[in-house]
Amino acid sequence: MARLPHSQPSPETAIALLFTQHAPSPLHSQLYDGLVHTLAGCLDSEYGVELLHVWHAGGDAVRNYTCRDETCCPYPGFSISAELDSSLERLPQLTVRAGAAAGPADLLDEFLTPVHAPSEASQRVVRRMVKTAAASESVEDELTLWGEALSRGRGSEPSMWLHTAEEAAASMLRTLARKRVRDALVPLASVGYPAAVAGTLFHEELRRDPGAARLEDGELWGRLAPRLPQGLDAQALDRLLQDYANCWLGATGSRPDWRGIEVLEALLKELLPYAEAEEREAALTLKAWIEWVKGRSSVSSEAVDLIRREFGDSSDCTMAELVDRFSGFSAFPHGPA
Repeated sequence: MARLPHSQPSPETAIALLFTQHAPSPLHSQLYDGLVHTLAGCLDSEYGVELLHVWHAGGDAVRNYTCRDETCCPYPGFSISAELDSSLERLPQLTVRAGAAAGPADLLDEFLTPVHAPSEASQRVVRRMVKTAAASESVEDELTLWGEALSRGRGSEPSMWLHTAEEAAASMLRTLARKRVRDALVPLASVGYPAAVAGTLFHEELRRDPGAARLEDGELWGRLAPRLPQGLDAQALDRLLQDYANCWLGATGSRPDWRGIEVLEALLKELLPYAEAEEREAALTLKAWIEWVKGRSSVSSEAVDLIRREFGDSSDCTMAELVDRFSGFSAFPHGPA
């Protein structure tokens, strides 16, 4: 790594890939722990960069190098060829085709074009429903609505069902315009409902009482427990809050729910033809994060640029600016694409 003191943005984290001839095994830790430790120390002392994660690839397998728990990460790890085949099956647009070098703008345009464009009449019906839909003040209800849509998309039904479910589409659009829902969709898709609702309730509590940040685990649990999923104790709440905070950078220590992220993207794609103002901005902001998740930071930056062009000073760009900063130095660090 060259020292570039004036480069912008300056990297804050890094991932490392250890390549060996043979597949990962417990013996490799004896051979390479010193190397990894030295690399982490050098990055920190010389550049102020945290080594966030290390992948070990060898033979036809890839594994989390730092995990020593074989029940969590069995040796030799994931099959590289199987992961690649699965990824290309789920994301055929990643397949390299001769003469088909699509740029970031082309890839974003693909997202902006629905698979089946709704008629103008359908758009008018949904917009009327958005204006008249009952507004829920419960984050649990809002996340349940989106959670059910994500579950439906995981099954045999593609996301196009939204075009014949006007009431559901209108309710999703109405909630999408709310910042708390927009932000909660990241953990909802990537780590699940319990972490999403726990983190969102915690933020609500902080807005009500900033001193909640200093509460002991048991005291915080006592405040949030009535609205949390049943069966969660104080320790479980602490783990969920950590997952909520870490999912943005992929630092949860486990693979994200790739299928959930893909379904969220598909739902946003089909909702866009009906979306206006804050709803469209929120969908584009989430698209920027999803592209960064996939490791396509150039497409992520393209989405952020589109938000700036369309919404300018009226935009709530906090999340978009954060994603743009991510895109400048890193790809999603946990989980093969």
